[in-house]
This record gives sequence, structure tokens and C-alpha cells, in this order.
Amino acid sequence: MKKRIKKRFWFLIIFLFSTLAAGAVVTAVCAGEYTNNVYFCIEAEETGYHYTTQNGNVELKNVFKEDNVLKATFVPKSIGYDVVYFYTETDEPVFDGYVELKFWSGPFDTIFCFNPLIDFEGSIYVIVLFLILTTVFGVLLLYSFVDLVFAAEYGYAMVACCGAGLFCLQNLAANINTVIASFVNQFSFGFGNYIYEFTKAGGSFTKSMAALMAVFCLFLIISNLSLIRHEGFRIHNLLGVVLGVVWVSGFIVYQYLENKSFDDISKIYSVLSNGISAVISYFICMLFATVISAFMASRSRPPLNRDYIVILGCAINRDGSLTPILKGRVDAAIGFAEEQLKKTGKQPKFVPSGGQGSDEVISEGEAMKRYLVEQGIDERYILPETKSVNTYENIKLSKAVIDNDARGGYKPAFATTNYHVFRGYTLSKKLELKNVRGISSKTKWYFFPNAFLREFAGFIAGEWKLHLAVIIFIITVFTLTFIYLV
Repeated sequence: MKKRIKKRFWFLIIFLFSTLAAGAVVTAVCAGEYTNNVYFCIEAEETGYHYTTQNGNVELKNVFKEDNVLKATFVPKSIGYDVVYFYTETDEPVFDGYVELKFWSGPFDTIFCFNPLIDFEGSIYVIVLFLILTTVFGVLLLYSFVDLVFAAEYGYAMVACCGAGLFCLQNLAANINTVIASFVNQFSFGFGNYIYEFTKAGGSFTKSMAALMAVFCLFLIISNLSLIRHEGFRIHNLLGVVLGVVWVSGFIVYQYLENKSFDDISKIYSVLSNGISAVISYFICMLFATVISAFMASRSRPPLNRDYIVILGCAINRDGSLTPILKGRVDAAIGFAEEQLKKTGKQPKFVPSGGQGSDEVISEGEAMKRYLVEQGIDERYILPETKSVNTYENIKLSKAVIDNDARGGYKPAFATTNYHVFRGYTLSKKLELKNVRGISSKTKWYFFPNAFLREFAGFIAGEWKLHLAVIIFIITVFTLTFIYLV
């Protein structure tokens, strides 16, 4: 699997640079001249004209009428920036005037127009190349996500593939829609317009997801209220409410800045709205990609060939009995072991994992061992781990227990609550517990959303350097490009 993903990664890199090279070749071949509209609504039979250039780097090649519009074709003369003033002279002087055109004559006898955004002859072909590039990236990333799901390779790579794939395809849809609209409404959609729309992809994505995010946040708030009613008020039981407030606040700020972008200091507001929308869209992608990945992880079922089942611990009752959540994890492990024994004759060993908290009479591992024995499990198949204090140590110390007991290679599994399975996979990968598969137990509906948000927050915090690097990259690319355009 890693080799396939690596090959696809390098394919995307090679395809990216190949597309850029192809775009450069198309530009060099097609951008030898540029035709621009210089006068509209011509009713006079005869139209005169003259023009001046600021630096003499471009020159006029031809002037002609087409669909009642006067058009002028310019060609490069020497490399450099130039401004052309094109004056019209008709028999209706009241309509006469001039058009200011900005050009840059580049190498290989190419010419680019800024009117107001950069454009050149053949730009539509380059735009198509980039649309194909976006399509390939989106499809291949989502295909890799599906491939990772079937291979049970749950982790950041899966989330990244899903989130980036969704963003690529949404951006593709927005740009195709704009291109189609340009042809329907008969306005020029040049290369600069494409880049402009790309830099505003974050805002486009945020708007398109607004309704879904509103419903999602409403569901989280309802689940939080139910959680508080059943479990009591705690700060961490309000994560859904917090997310709802953050989302609404961020969206309002973005909308305010976008509306302000039409004011006199539009560039500042446009850049701010662009940066905020890019960050919001990134976290939306990561949130929904993680939701999808976690759901798929919780629904996966290990093959019936496991040698060890690590049961990830959590708090126990004051009398040493198991809480409903922990009992559910142990019951899920027992149920899987019984099914495997019945169908294959192979009895896996249990590794109940968890240390003793300050308010606990015994360790979680020992409490689970006693429950396993009560359920008829032979102690020979129970290897308790009683020192760990969190999920990371659950897996790390349980791996040490298994390594000490196993003779040769082994196929492990871990049992935990459904919302916690994805995190179990990511930590197992980090701790190199190979060939591991997750066994999930159910929890009450109102507990799942908030618990999942805690896992998502932990996932973001655990990879904060990587997320920060991605955010800085997104802001840099989107905002600097936008600053250049506007």
C-alpha cells in the first residue's frame, strides 16, 4: 500500500510539472499576438484611429471590425512593459475616446495583456490544462482515500487525501461553472480570471458548505444539550457548542470582509477575506475528511486471524467495576474472539490495558481482567498491562507485553469505542504496531459527536506542526497571488 501511495504521489508531482511545461509550451506557441476590443457599439461606416506607446515595446499589427466592435491586434517588438493609448475617430465625435491597454512583451516573441488581469492568446488551452490537472489531482486523491479505507490504513494520509480531493473537485466545479458562464454571457474569461477564481476557491468552498456546516453544527449543539442532560454539565461537554460559535463567527467575519472588499481600501479587505476563507475551508475539509475517515474506521471489521486483542482502557467505577463504556469495549473484544474461535478455531489472547488513577481502587487493566475471567475467559489468555495512563501508553506498553509473549510475527487488534477507533489506528501506526486492526463498540448517540470532537481536537493538536505548515502555505499562496492580481 505504501508503495502504491508513494507511486501516486510521484505521479502527481511529475504530472504537475508536465502540465506546467505543457502550459509554457502552449503559451510560447500561441501568445505571439494579442487582439483586444478597443471600441464598442459602432454605428458609423468609417472609423479612424491612432495610437501611441509609452515605451515602444509593442506595435499595432492590424485593426478590424467584428460584430459591430472595433478590434486591434498587437504584437511584441522588444522585451519589456508598455502602455498603449488607442484613440478612435468617428463621424460622431461625442462617442470618440481612447482606451488604455497595458502589455508586457516577454521572451520567445510573446505578448501578455493586463486588462485588468493578465491574459494572452491561447489562454483557454492553458486553462483547460489546469482544469485537467485539478481533475486528475481530485480523482486520484479520492481514489487513494478509498484504497486506504480498503487496506485499513487509517491515519493522516487518509484524511489528507480525502480533504484535498474534496477541495480539488469543489474548486474544479466552481471554475468550470465560471468558464461556462463566460461563454453563455459572452464575456472574456482569461487566464487572470482563472487564477483570480482559484485564489478565491476558499471563499467559494466556504459558501458552498455553509448550509451543510450549519446543519452539522446544529446537530452538535443538540447532542451537547442531550449529553449535558444525561451526563451533567462539564466544560468538555460543550465542544459542539464551541464549534458552532466559532463557525458562525468566522463565517460572519468572512462575509463582512468580503462585502467591505468593494470599498476604497478593497485590497486590504479582499486579502483578509481571502486568507480567512482559505483557513476556514482547510479546517472544513479536515473536519469532514476526519468525520468520514473515523466513520469508516468504526465500521471496519478485522479479519478472523488475530493473535492478540489490546483492550484500550478508560475510567472505571469507584468500586472497581467497569463503566458502561469500558464494559462495551471488553464485550466487543470477547464477541470478536468468540466469533474467531468458532469459525477458525483460533483463540486470541487479551491484553487489557490501563493503569490506576488517583481515584481508582485498582488499575483499569486489572478490572478488565477480572471481568474477562467472570465471562469465562481462561487466565492463560489474559496478559494485563497495568501501568499506562493514556491511549498512547496503552498501545506502547501493550506492544511491549505482546512482543515479550509472542514467538515470531503476530497479528494484533485493539478494541475501543467507535469514536476512538481512528485515533487508535493513528497511534498504532506512530508506535509501529504493525498489521493492527480495530474492533469498535457502540456508544449512545448523544455521546458520540462530542467525543469525536475531542478526538478531532486531539488529532489536530497531535499534528499541529504539520497543520501549521499547511495553513502558512495556503495563506501565502492564496493571499500573495491575490495581492498581485488586485
